[in-house]
Parts: sequence; structure tokens; C-alpha cells
Amino acid sequence: MNNNKLIADVDGQRMEFDIYFTFTCPQNNKGYIAYTDHAVDGQGKEILNVSTFDPNVGFEELGEVQTQEEWDLINSVIEKIKNIS
Repeated sequence: MNNNKLIADVDGQRMEFDIYFTFTCPQNNKGYIAYTDHAVDGQGKEILNVSTFDPNVGFEELGEVQTQEEWDLINSVIEKIKNIS
């Protein structure tokens, strides 16, 4: 990671993403990172990627969000950020 950028290998290609936010959840000891390469979906909305990470290690290895409970938590954080902006 470089400042607010995430550099990742995606399918053998080095890609750069802008980081929107990160947070950790003490209940499950996971970190979450939301990032984008500014691609848009079919409706013209920017695609936001969310991955998990080990807060003790950092962004070296990203994982997938695995449960609906995690998605609910992430969506609540996104809503809070929207309300602040």
C-alpha cells in the first residue's frame, strides 16, 4: 500500500486501486478494506470492492467477505460514511 493506494496482483496483472476506507472488527478480529479502480457497472455506478485482511499482518494477503453478517457490518459502515459526507 502506498498512501491511499492499494497495489495488488489481479490475475497476474499488477493493478492500482484507490482505498476508500478500512476498519477492523474486534468481535471477529478481521480488518476490512474498501477500494476501487473506478470501473463502473452497467448502471454507471462506481464498483466498490471489499476484502478482508488480518489486522496483525496488514494488506499483504486479502481475503473474501464470507458471511451475510460481515456484509451487514460493511453496509452499515458505508451508510455511516454516506451520512457524514
